[in-house]
Amino acid sequence: MKNHADLAPFWKRLLWLTVIWLASVLLLGVFAYFMRMVVNAVGLSAHVIPCRARPSVAGVCLLFTRR
Repeated sequence: MKNHADLAPFWKRLLWLTVIWLASVLLLGVFAYFMRMVVNAVGLSAHVIPCRARPSVAGVCLLFTRR
């Protein structure tokens, strides 16, 4: 186990945490954009409509329809 003197400075550890977090958010965004392109390529489109019959957590339903 490392003692306190062997640890990197707090700002370096915080910087690494921020870089890793930003990279993961960016990668998730790229993946979501890619999935949206795939869904549109196969002829589906996503429309957000108000959900009155069965309210969801966000208050909207996602409806996939053929073009």
